[in-house]
Amino acid sequence: MKQIIILLTCFCFTSVLAQEGVKYNKVVYEYSSSLNNKLILQDYNLIFTNKFSVYYEKKQNTEKKKPALENDDMSNFTITYNVPFYKLILYTDFLKDSIYTQGTIISDSKKQPVIVEEKIEKIKWEIKDEYSTLNNLQVQKAVGKFRGRIYTAWFANNIPVHYGPWKLNGLPGLILKAVDENNKLSFNVKSIEIPIKSEFSKSDYEFLKGSKKISLEEYTQQYENMLKDIMEKLTSKMPRGSIMEVDINKGECLEIFE
Repeated sequence: MKQIIILLTCFCFTSVLAQEGVKYNKVVYEYSSSLNNKLILQDYNLIFTNKFSVYYEKKQNTEKKKPALENDDMSNFTITYNVPFYKLILYTDFLKDSIYTQGTIISDSKKQPVIVEEKIEKIKWEIKDEYSTLNNLQVQKAVGKFRGRIYTAWFANNIPVHYGPWKLNGLPGLILKAVDENNKLSFNVKSIEIPIKSEFSKSDYEFLKGSKKISLEEYTQQYENMLKDIMEKLTSKMPRGSIMEVDINKGECLEIFE
């Protein structure tokens, strides 16, 4: 009897209309991930004002990968299936205490954009009496737990905003660096521009038209349904007598919901 193991990539929750007459600032981060034994390096922009921040991919990866065999042993092999996500756009509104994220749902073989709404989760940071220098700025150390991971962050007190990369926020200064306790995830500052002097397109961080707004709970449920649908379709193409085991290691996801 053949045994076939299928690995499905975990989702990362990981638009906003620009306000006129406000001063924009920009930070570029390099995101590094070695989850699922795969190294991912991606640059992200963080645009922020005194009212909001928006974190988005600098360039969208349009490559589409088909399910691929990872073992020549046909009695026991692995298929990796990559869900084609839309470009990540994450808008944090501290005035409304909310985060809005561009999400992806596949239904009836069609990719659909959604806007995932969630309340800002208050990270209980423990600020340490330790200092360093990043990007020619003095930074201070803080440690906090968020979505199943413990992060060490370095923030700049002389840039007194609560923002940071991705959903990491809530410190008394801009977060320039954050690393999880297993060194599998990291966000590192590459450049800071306060205020922005160069030209930039606000369309780079606008949500896709037709995106339906849903809650984080709804998105989680719809995502699970999407995975089940993908599994059923893959199962229908398997040889008779095959056994399918799905390995979704939550510890290898960006966000771990406990």
